[in-house]
Amino acid sequence: MSGENDKVYTRYTQYVRSILQTGNISDFKRQPAYTYMLEHVSPLLGRQYLDIIRRSGVPNNEIVKYCSKNDRIGSPILTQYDTFAASPTSLRYVRHALLILDHCKKAGVMNPSFVEVGCGYGGLALAIDHFSSLVGINVKSYTMIDLEHPSGLQQLYLSKHTSSFPITFRRADAFGSDVEGSDNFLISCYCFSEISAVDRQNYVKTLFPKCSHGFILWNMIPLYDVGKQVTVEPESPLTCPVDSANPNCHVYF
Repeated sequence: MSGENDKVYTRYTQYVRSILQTGNISDFKRQPAYTYMLEHVSPLLGRQYLDIIRRSGVPNNEIVKYCSKNDRIGSPILTQYDTFAASPTSLRYVRHALLILDHCKKAGVMNPSFVEVGCGYGGLALAIDHFSSLVGINVKSYTMIDLEHPSGLQQLYLSKHTSSFPITFRRADAFGSDVEGSDNFLISCYCFSEISAVDRQNYVKTLFPKCSHGFILWNMIPLYDVGKQVTVEPESPLTCPVDSANPNCHVYF
């Protein structure tokens, strides 16, 4: 995240740049140059997400509505789940959106201003938009922070949908210095803990003080003090090896 020349991001950002040049996002969700980074949830993991979502009491028709909406663009590879077909990645977005919205309710944050760091193509924002009203959350605003070209893809992708709240886009190299307010709700799924230590520290110093609550899907590295009083739960379903030295976890504050 310290720059688009970082080796792990180079292939991804080059491909995203190429599709932005043409404006053609008709099949990006099935292209290897994209799916090695995103849109790569396995069918089995998708089933685990779906089972957990259903146990939470979400109506099946709402799951289908969101998946149909998110899968309409980008031609993802679909898996048949009982009576409907969906991208397993869309089911991951549902799972994470519900975790975030549930944390909002428990914390009494009924009108959150979300700030997401590392936003994929925008599927989580779309899921939060879809499910927030169902659980009584009225989202005030949504800020998306990412690298230049991924941010461009998010803007293009979300322009194909309607949103019930305003969405703004910010560059990652500002580390949240251009984010307004002091009572934001931070979101970062499989991003914050993956970026360089220098970049993480810049976010902790610049963005985190503007966030009173948050949810981080923590992976890759040991959990450390980010200056917040946190609650930690094991990731469910677990998406890393069971014998991992640093198992993934849900971090709430």
